[in-house]
Amino acid sequence: MFASPLWWDSVCKQWDVCEISMHNDTYWMPYSIEQKWGVRIIRNPHLTPYLYLLHSQTGHVQLSHPLHHTDITSQLPAHHTLQLDFAPIYTFYPHPHNQSLRTNILPLNHQEQLYHTFKPSLKRQIKKSSTLHHIEESTDVALFYELHTRSFSKYHKKPDIALSYFESTIPLMIKEGNGKLWIAYNQQHIALAAIFVVFDTKSAYYLSGGQHNEFKDSAAMPGLLWHAIQFATDRGCQYFDFEGSMVDSIHQFFQNFKAHITNYNRIHTNDSLLYSVYQKIKNAI
Repeated sequence: MFASPLWWDSVCKQWDVCEISMHNDTYWMPYSIEQKWGVRIIRNPHLTPYLYLLHSQTGHVQLSHPLHHTDITSQLPAHHTLQLDFAPIYTFYPHPHNQSLRTNILPLNHQEQLYHTFKPSLKRQIKKSSTLHHIEESTDVALFYELHTRSFSKYHKKPDIALSYFESTIPLMIKEGNGKLWIAYNQQHIALAAIFVVFDTKSAYYLSGGQHNEFKDSAAMPGLLWHAIQFATDRGCQYFDFEGSMVDSIHQFFQNFKAHITNYNRIHTNDSLLYSVYQKIKNAI
């Protein structure tokens, strides 16, 4: 999914492919290019959790050797700031500019067996949700974004991702059969929560969601995620990736599903004082 040109066209205004030579092989890696205040930034596009290296001959993404930081950085175009997150299948040798992040991945099997492993509190929430709301497939990106925005409002923040990214990505993924937007409604047809999930041949990825803060006790979000997990299982996916958060409360919520904590690597450099100041101001707001 996250290595396909279709995906990159939907999430990027400008992207390119670099050629990575290592271990007597050649790999291709897509990357995005941004310019802010004269600062050249290379990083994952919004909604793109992982980068992949594609073997130039076979198209395979698995590497048998750990990667060095310089395997990537030395073969990218000139830049001031770099932040690249790689899929968990890749390992990197230790480096001062490497950072280990975490995601939560649930191996999928028989639905009843999955449900049995959930924490009791989560099972109560799922059972409660089934009596309070119903779930619909939707193409209403504006309503999704309204709920997405509400989730940030309780922290007195605005969403990190603009509406335009969802407007270009959600309809395309639905059209291609690789994405679903689900919205939970109560009996008065008030939208309680929404999630956006995409699929490839092996995995389902929970990319984004949101919920109405005034109805947070409706258990709509646990119900939606269980619905998505059931759908992914029926579809034949082997894994459900919650796209784990570094926010402890969100991470703990995902752990209720007994998902496996899985590390993935970020390589990052920054030679721009201007961008450093911008990031500090942004994080302080």
